[in-house]
Amino acid sequence: MELNVEQYAKEHLGSYKMTGQEIKVKVCPFCKDNKKSNQYKFIINAVTGLYKCWRGKCNSTGNLTTLKRHLTPHLLNNREVKKRPLVKPIPLSEKYISWIRGRGISDQVIRDCKIAEADGAMFFPHFDKKGSLITQKFTKPADDGRGRVEWIAGKTSPMSAWGIEKIDHSQPVIITEGEFDRMAVMTAGYYNTISIPAGTSNMYWLGEDYETLSQVKSFIIWMDFDNPGTVSRYKIADFLGYDRCKFIECDYKDANKALIEAGSNYVIEQLKNAKQIHIKRVTYLSEVEDGEPWEKREKLALTRLRPLNEMLGGGLPFPGITILSGYRGSGKTTLIYTIAANAVENDYNVFCYSGETDAPIFKHDFLRTIAGENGIVEYSASDEIKEQFKEKHQKKIIINTTPEAYESNEFLELIENAVRRYNTRVFIVDNLMKIKFSGNHSLSEVLEAQEDFVSKIDVMCRKYGLQVILVQHPKKCNGMKINADDIRGNGRMMDLASNILIVHRINEKFCNLNKVSGLDYAQSDSMITVEKNRGGSDEGDVFFNYSRKTGRFYKDDFELKSTWLDCDIPF
Repeated sequence: MELNVEQYAKEHLGSYKMTGQEIKVKVCPFCKDNKKSNQYKFIINAVTGLYKCWRGKCNSTGNLTTLKRHLTPHLLNNREVKKRPLVKPIPLSEKYISWIRGRGISDQVIRDCKIAEADGAMFFPHFDKKGSLITQKFTKPADDGRGRVEWIAGKTSPMSAWGIEKIDHSQPVIITEGEFDRMAVMTAGYYNTISIPAGTSNMYWLGEDYETLSQVKSFIIWMDFDNPGTVSRYKIADFLGYDRCKFIECDYKDANKALIEAGSNYVIEQLKNAKQIHIKRVTYLSEVEDGEPWEKREKLALTRLRPLNEMLGGGLPFPGITILSGYRGSGKTTLIYTIAANAVENDYNVFCYSGETDAPIFKHDFLRTIAGENGIVEYSASDEIKEQFKEKHQKKIIINTTPEAYESNEFLELIENAVRRYNTRVFIVDNLMKIKFSGNHSLSEVLEAQEDFVSKIDVMCRKYGLQVILVQHPKKCNGMKINADDIRGNGRMMDLASNILIVHRINEKFCNLNKVSGLDYAQSDSMITVEKNRGGSDEGDVFFNYSRKTGRFYKDDFELKSTWLDCDIPF
C-alpha cells in the first residue's frame, strides 16, 4: 500500500512539525543544512505532496514522486514491478454500451471519451497533452450497477485527472468525483469537465496537474454528497483557491445520480446555480443556528461541591476544556474523583487516563471517595459499596489498563474511539506531561507540541460535545499561591480552556508566604481557586476541608459521611 504524505514524512524525513496542512521538516533532504536559522525551511503539502525548500540557496521544488526519486528510489522501483503494460483496445461490446446507457450517458459522450474494451473489461483511457494514450483504467459493473475498478495499465502514479488534456482554460472547469459523474455532466452539455483519478483520499493529481490547473480562471466542484466528498471538496478548494471555486449541493448523491433521477435540465440548473465556497470554517452570521444563553447550555454539574458549582454558574460546560493544576499533594486527584463521580451521577460516561496511578489503585481510591465515612471499612470502601457500584454503574467509567504514556496522535484516536464505542462525554487526563510528543526534545518544542495537542482536543470537544479535564503541573512557585500564568504551558493553552481550576492545601506555611488570614483560612485546610470561568458567574476562591480517610473535600458532616452514586448506606 502506498504511503500518504504524512506517513512518508514520518518514516523518511526525520523530525518535522505540522502546521495545518503543511509538514515543516527540520532538515531539508536536498541541501541538508542543519543550521538553526535554516531549520524547518523545507515544507511539503500533506494533501498534494508538493514541496519547496525556502532556503534561498536551495529552493528545491517538486512533488512526492520527485522526492521519492531523490530519497527513496526503491519505493518507486517496487511499484514499477506491479505495473501492467498498455493493451490493444477493441470496440465496446453491447454489454458495456447497455450498462453505460443505463447510467444515463449518451452514445455521443461514450464515443467522445473513447471508452473501449480489452481483456474482458471496459476501460477509461487517459491521454497526455499530445493525445498519446498513457493510462487505461479498467472497470466492471458491480452488483449495485456502479463501476468497480479492476486494474490500471500504463502510468499508475501519479495519475492526472481524467480529461485534463482537453480543458479550455478560459471557461469554468467542472471537477467531479468519478468517471460516470464526468460523463453525466458531459451528457448535459458541459464538456469542460474532469474527474479525479484515484478516489477522494488521493489528491496527488493536484500536484501532477498543477501547471494546467494554475491557468484556469474558475472551477465548479461537484463531489459526492457524503463525508469523504465534503472533505475532498475543501482539500481541492484549499489548493486551487477559494476565490476560484464554486460548489454544488443538490438532492442527489452525485452528478450521475442527478442525471438518472432528474435529467439533463436539472444538471444544467445545478451548474448555473453553483455557490461560492465559504472559506473552511467560515460562514455568514445570518446562516448560523441560533445559540443558547450560558445559563441554558449543557453543563456537568458539580453538585458534590456546591459552592464551587455555584461559582462556576452551574458546572463545567459542554463543549469545553478544563485545566486543573496545583502543587503535588494539594488535592488534584481528589478533585478528579469528585468530578468523575458527579459525571456518573448525571448519567455521563467517563474516561479516566491516569499516567501516574495503576488501575487497581485508582479504583480503590475512587470507591473510597464515593463511599463516605459511613461506607468505609478500614480506609477501603465496604463490600456492599463495591457490589452496589458494580451493579448500578459497571459500564459508566472507562480507564486505561496500564499507566504507559500514549503518543499524542494515539491518544486523540483513543478519544474518538471512546466517544463512538462507549458514548463517552467526559474525559479526564492526569496528566498532560504523560502524553508523548515524538520528534520534540527541547522544552520549547514540547510546549509547542502540547499547544497543538490541546488545540486538536478543543476541535474534538466542539465536534462531539465533550468536557475534557486536563491536569497540568505548575512551574516552581516555592509555595506561593498559583495563578494561570504559573501553570506549565504557553498562553495559547490557557486561552483554549473554558475553565481553569487550581487546588491549594492551606497550612501555616501557605498563609505566611502569601500573607493571608481570616476565618476561611483558619477554618479550612483546602482551597479551590477558579482562575478562569468563561461564561460563569464569578472567579475566586472556594474553601473546603479535606478528609484523608475518605479522600474527599467537604463542608459539613453530611458531605463527609454520605454515600454517592445511589449507593444507599443509612447513617
